[in-house]
Amino acid sequence: MATSMYDYTSGSNDLTARYGQDQAVNEYARFLSQRRGARTLDDTQRNFQRSFPKFQGNWARRGINSDTRSGVYSESVGNYAEDYARSYNRQLEDQAGEQAGFDMRNADLGAGMQTALQKLYEKLMIERGGVDPFAALRGLVGGS
Repeated sequence: MATSMYDYTSGSNDLTARYGQDQAVNEYARFLSQRRGARTLDDTQRNFQRSFPKFQGNWARRGINSDTRSGVYSESVGNYAEDYARSYNRQLEDQAGEQAGFDMRNADLGAGMQTALQKLYEKLMIERGGVDPFAALRGLVGGS
């Protein structure tokens, strides 16, 4: 029960510390997510670069290569590149979605802290009979 300025300050400090800890955990999770996403994108790109020569080699065994005018070969290469681009872009979108989730979590943490501080302040105001405990301080610093 916040019956004094000490209780309010102590409660406020506890909330601030908890907010800092939660924010640090959120930022570390964001960092891990970014690393995981970057590795996934690198792996996708590396796999494409390694498998494309094999893909071309399969066509070359049939006597078809980039110099050959073949609609089937051109379509196949287009589909291969399109599949790679689609996969890469989906991974980028997934990563952006995860990062947005961390941003939302950070905003929720801040809003939750502000709400908790406001409730603590209101509780102090009620216990003091509606007298603003910070009124004297505001007068000293020129606040309204």
